Amino acid sequence: MNPGQEKEFTILKEKIKNPNLPQKDLIFKVKLNKVQKVNIPDLTDDFVKTLGNFNNIDDLKKNIREGLELEKENALKEKWRGEFFKNLKEKVEISLPEGLVEYQKEKLFEDLKERVKEELKIEFEDYLKQIKKTEEEILKTLRLQAEELIKNEILLKEIIEKEKIEVSEEEVEREINNFVKNFPDVETLKKEVDLERLKNYYKEILKKEKVFQLLYNL
Repeated sequence: MNPGQEKEFTILKEKIKNPNLPQKDLIFKVKLNKVQKVNIPDLTDDFVKTLGNFNNIDDLKKNIREGLELEKENALKEKWRGEFFKNLKEKVEISLPEGLVEYQKEKLFEDLKERVKEELKIEFEDYLKQIKKTEEEILKTLRLQAEELIKNEILLKEIIEKEKIEVSEEEVEREINNFVKNFPDVETLKKEVDLERLKNYYKEILKKEKVFQLLYNL
């Protein structure tokens, strides 16, 4: 194709592997606006220095390697946490207040609609059509997620209380200091953030992390 040229092509339904797409022949109309060439620079120490706080190629490779290792470690931890909660919930029975489940379900639903709007850039009704589900089916699934989230939270709080897990002011302040680095000045921070709520938030986060550190070492 040349710039300005238009073309129509079809993807047969037999070739469509994505279950979220309509299972029928898809007709696309495209127009080529312009052609660009990507110039990939040579990987040199001088180029690497423009990418961040790196002195040479070895520094960049080390940073990438550490990032990949951390990503894999976090993925394994998330898998372990999921299995831990699953096994623990099979051994205990937890009754949940209906109002709390409904509140959590609606919160998950609003979060989903916001993600569809912000990330997919489509209306929620169009999203439902694409995945071939109704709003009622989505809410049913989200209710199950809400129940699991609440049960997990209850179990974590119980362990925190039983094990008398606490965090120091220094630990909380360290997390808050890392957070406030994202703000340009103190006045903006005061306007947009409730520092007391932020402090309590990090206290709970750190306590939960200590629960898992304790369990990892058992």
